[in-house]
Amino acid sequence: MLVLTEATIDPFLCDAARQHFAPCLWHDPERQRISRQQQLRQLLREAVVFGDARAGGLTPLNTVSESNGDVDFGSGGPLLLPDVVAASGTARHLAVGAGKDQNIYVVDRDNMGKFNSTANNIYQEITGQLADGMWSKPSYFNNTVYFAAVTDALKAFPVTSAMLATSPSSQSTVHFGYPGATPTISANGATNGIVWAVENNTTGVLHAFNATNLASELYNSNQAANSRDQFADNKYITPVVTNGKVYVGTPHGVAVFGLLP
Repeated sequence: MLVLTEATIDPFLCDAARQHFAPCLWHDPERQRISRQQQLRQLLREAVVFGDARAGGLTPLNTVSESNGDVDFGSGGPLLLPDVVAASGTARHLAVGAGKDQNIYVVDRDNMGKFNSTANNIYQEITGQLADGMWSKPSYFNNTVYFAAVTDALKAFPVTSAMLATSPSSQSTVHFGYPGATPTISANGATNGIVWAVENNTTGVLHAFNATNLASELYNSNQAANSRDQFADNKYITPVVTNGKVYVGTPHGVAVFGLLP
């Protein structure tokens, strides 16, 4: 039985091999592998076949203590990276994500690590770089992964030779309260990238940052006089960019941002 977590804010992701990925709780009452009070948080890889066929997954070694302390892995959504090439020349199929425990997990989708009680058999694990937990999903653009954890800045982590940087190359001066933010990137191909993110505040705030230097804020919706661009606050909102406009969901409608005529 699959029990979805807070990460159901993010849909199941599917790669080119038709495999689904999502953080979840795994409970097998028939075999009683774990109790209801100690359901394991897993980043699940499930082959798209008939029935319930788990092709693999990752369970952090301290999953029970994290669950008991409500600092589990299952609050954030995963990001599937495009194929990247390691220094050895080997193509890697990676996924990246984070949860309440503030760790960044990078997994090999072909060998995710499963569970080991003494060590996380994981492709890469980065600690100490997120100020708080993730209730959102990272985003990717131009060999860079962007995270916005709770009470944290928006941070850029480059990917080089199939390894995520262990510290950010740039970060915003703006910090995002609960629940953090899921960034959206607009660009002209691989150039002129803009990272959009919605801040949950007294009023909602749409921010736009230079994708190559997040310290450079290009726009925010509190800048215009007379509260012209302000909109009602909402949580778990990912801006959508299309046809030269940015769309933001609010509690009562959709706010639309674009160039003035």
